Amino acid sequence: MALLRNVRTAHPDLPFVLCAREGSEQIASKAIEADVTAYLPTDGRVPPDLPQRVTNAVETARVTENPQRELDHAPERQRYEQALLEAHDLLVDNDRSFTARIDALLELGRETLGTEYATLSRVDDAEYVFEAVAAPHDTNVQSGERVPLEVTNCERVVETEQPLVLPDVQADAPELAARAGNVELGISCYLGVPVFVDGHVTGTLCFYDTHARSEFTEQAVSFVKRLGSWMTHEITHHRQATHLTAIETAFPDIGFQLDDDGRYLDCFVSPATSNLLYTDPKEFLGQRVQDVLPTETAETVLTAIQDAIETDHLETIEYELPVPAGTRWFEARIAPVSAAGYGQESVIFVARDITDRKAREEKLATAEAMFQNAQDGMFLIDVTDDVNFRIQRVNQTYEELTGCSADRLHGCTPSELVGDDAGAEIIARYRRCVEQGDPLEYEESLPISGTATHWHTKIAPISDDGTVTKLVGATRDITEQKERELALEEQHQELAKLHRINTLIHGITQALQNTKTRTAIETAVCSHLTESDLYQAAWIGTQGDDAARGTESTVVPQTGAGNSWQEIDEIPTEHRMVAKEALHTDEAERIDDITLDAPAPDAHSQGDQTQPDHSLVSIPLTAGGTTYGVLVVYAPLEHTVTDEEKGVLTDLGQIIALAIQRVQSQRSLTAETAMELRLQIPDSGSLFGEVSAELDCELTFERWIPVDSKHGLQYISVRDAEPAAVLEHLTAASFVETGAVIHEADETTDQQSYIEIRICDIDQSIISRLAEHGASITAANARDGDTYVTAELSPESDIRAIVTALQEVVPTINLLGKQVINQPIRAVPEIKRQVSEQLTTKQRAALSTAYTRGYYAWPRESTAEEIAQTMEIASSTFHFHLRHALDNLLTSFFEDDCQ
Repeated sequence: MALLRNVRTAHPDLPFVLCAREGSEQIASKAIEADVTAYLPTDGRVPPDLPQRVTNAVETARVTENPQRELDHAPERQRYEQALLEAHDLLVDNDRSFTARIDALLELGRETLGTEYATLSRVDDAEYVFEAVAAPHDTNVQSGERVPLEVTNCERVVETEQPLVLPDVQADAPELAARAGNVELGISCYLGVPVFVDGHVTGTLCFYDTHARSEFTEQAVSFVKRLGSWMTHEITHHRQATHLTAIETAFPDIGFQLDDDGRYLDCFVSPATSNLLYTDPKEFLGQRVQDVLPTETAETVLTAIQDAIETDHLETIEYELPVPAGTRWFEARIAPVSAAGYGQESVIFVARDITDRKAREEKLATAEAMFQNAQDGMFLIDVTDDVNFRIQRVNQTYEELTGCSADRLHGCTPSELVGDDAGAEIIARYRRCVEQGDPLEYEESLPISGTATHWHTKIAPISDDGTVTKLVGATRDITEQKERELALEEQHQELAKLHRINTLIHGITQALQNTKTRTAIETAVCSHLTESDLYQAAWIGTQGDDAARGTESTVVPQTGAGNSWQEIDEIPTEHRMVAKEALHTDEAERIDDITLDAPAPDAHSQGDQTQPDHSLVSIPLTAGGTTYGVLVVYAPLEHTVTDEEKGVLTDLGQIIALAIQRVQSQRSLTAETAMELRLQIPDSGSLFGEVSAELDCELTFERWIPVDSKHGLQYISVRDAEPAAVLEHLTAASFVETGAVIHEADETTDQQSYIEIRICDIDQSIISRLAEHGASITAANARDGDTYVTAELSPESDIRAIVTALQEVVPTINLLGKQVINQPIRAVPEIKRQVSEQLTTKQRAALSTAYTRGYYAWPRESTAEEIAQTMEIASSTFHFHLRHALDNLLTSFFEDDCQ
């Protein structure tokens, strides 16, 4: 190109043919602008049409060579030079559109050459297309019109790629004169030059007239050639601008050209992406990035620009920037543009909006972090083309839960991990998830490391173009939870069973209320127990009489139900020994895995043919320190007897004992004879004897009132001592909770001193023990350190057992004597007993305490509040029980149907 410019400076009309290897549109444009005669792009070999192109160029130059004429037409040269200046001004007039500039150039050329027509054409295959036309108003030639190329003179220009100068078409080229284009328009003179785009002739710039000329001067030809070259450049530039506009419109990114100082030289952006610019190009073009962008972002961009220029390599950076579209993330690719020793180095900076990608990456990173750090075991399953499943990856939690490393699990199938049976179930669930295309949640039991474990698992499909290619899953070891649920279920079942047992015992309690004999009690208990499916057999036994038998004591069955024994005496000895142990320890005993029926007589000869099928529980029947026997029940082996059930059965044993105690007490009251016991606690062996010795007084037991299962009130009259002193000594005992002086002695009325003490442990009171055994206390006092008690009991009462129970409280107590006494029929005591039975325990305690403490005396010796405080209940509660007790007493007295 430098050579071409120098040649044109010295020899403007010297033919110059340029062959450019790997030429480009830019090189062709520059060559044409520099007035090259012919331009031939080549791949490195000599173009085959080069000789012809050179010949054409030389012939054309010879036609126009006439130095003398050039001297003769100096004013003409000035006119053409002026026209070229005007043409240049038109070309750089950016206020005009491309079409307007082309139209103005044609009009300028037509006026300068003095022709009627000036056209810019384009060759489209075999057609000649008028792109722009400058012609008289009455002509038929219009822009956009198409004619066959072969009917025009321009065909010769296109073929030769050289200017065609015909001052007189008929004389200079008679073979062209007859062409339709010349004939129809009456063209007599023609001057045309080729228009090149990308090194190829794409059309022509031509001027023609209906009048022949003697010549087209060298200045005229040079003017048209120069005008054609400029139009080629303008068309090329317009084409490039159009392409660039299209590229910018389709360009999804924003681009800049910046120099090595970070100065914005140019901006490439489409309307669709203009909202990604930090600011308007008018404000930042010519400015440096340091003056436009935030400091941190500007430093990142400038460093990348300088690195790209210094290394001559592509640089890539990411940065965040607030733009009109919002805060966005960009990825910039920075490519250096070499100045080749001329001008300043620069870069092309293309920034792509990667906000969505960043969001996806962030979601992926979050998902990955969740996958790796989840407390659940996470796993990814690869779904193969044949719908097989292999583990692709797992997280650390999955490794910890299963005890298998990720390397060990990678590529494993479910069957390889947990075996064929469990693996088949997993594969079936995976296939169902794939077929349905929806998440699947379930619980499963899997053998892990040889141990049965329970898991809660959820899997979800991952699809690619509608095909499930992966399954992602989360699983949680719920073995402990399942064990808790199982324990809760067992507990629920146990509570339900206990509820049934309680209901059963409630029914037994109701049935025992109307029983009159011990046999009736035992029969009712055994029958009720075996009527349900809870127990299949039950029997009640008592301690055997050692002396009578002369053998080791055992348990003698008395009553039974629900068993397969023909006689009660057939109960196996092994079962009796368990019952004996319960009597000995006074605690319930349980033995599992026993046989309900006794072995066959020939069991030893045939081998053990019986299998354990039951559990046995033996419960002592104890109340108030006295044991009345033992209850033995048999539960099916699958019915596990828990400690809670043992506790309930123990309560049943106490209920039975109390019922037996009740009927014995009733018999002692109604019997015609009674057993009288005379007891002594010598040598201050009791609290009361000790107090009588220390204070040299006499204490007489007047009344015993049980308040509840642990507490009772005892009323004592005092003779020969101050009641306060006696009270002080008594309340010092550990089993005496409180005390009070009810009233002092009154010599005028011969009334003795009266005190009240509250016993906090009635098991320490022999009076309470005797009452529990159904005894009626007829006399009890303490004097000179000795305590004497006289009591009457039913003749059938076990005297030895009663004395033993009393010795547990006071080891030194002695039985002074016992005798059978006659009890004449006494109507009043029987009425009192029957009326007393109409009262509840709490009603009886409230009424007895009120009477004993002088609540009904006048004036009252105790207030309701004082009595309630003694009984440790609220005053309103005391009044409630007292009113109901009085109502029952009055009802018994006044109602006609009173029994």
